Amino acid sequence: APQVNVNQKPREFRAYRWIPPEEFDLDWLPEFKRDVYREVMRDFFQGMHDITMSIQWKGVMPATLTQFNADLSIDHGIMAEHGQWLIEHGCSAIVVHGSLGEGATLSFDEKVALQKTYVAALPDTPIIPGIAALSTREAVDLAKAAKDNGCRGLMVLPPYLYSSDWREMKAHMTA
Repeated sequence: APQVNVNQKPREFRAYRWIPPEEFDLDWLPEFKRDVYREVMRDFFQGMHDITMSIQWKGVMPATLTQFNADLSIDHGIMAEHGQWLIEHGCSAIVVHGSLGEGATLSFDEKVALQKTYVAALPDTPIIPGIAALSTREAVDLAKAAKDNGCRGLMVLPPYLYSSDWREMKAHMTA
């Protein structure tokens, strides 16, 4: 498994360069798929060249649970308070609207609003949104919105619910 130097000084970097694809731990994949996966990820990283962010990858970075009001709108006040509490109690970053649970059910606008809530409430804290969507276009738009909103990292995932072959995944990731 690749080693991460937690004492490394923070630096400006392309979000996809913190662990090169050649160093991914792919023991979970059948051996014949590992090179293809690395190729797909390498091409994806090349496609994300215009999204430069800065973060020091160390510490506890919890994925937060989205809180809702009775009318099923997001309770942004509670989200901001909870994020502040997490940081005050030692967390180093916040992962917002991840890939499981309610993150998959939020609209694009709700995800963007949640990013803005955390960035405003925690201006000195890295906010890392989960970039997962049904379509490649939405995933790319969400990643670009994250950068525009002041997020400092990305958790990029394959499309929801769609089992693709390697050529389709490569096209998705290179977009």
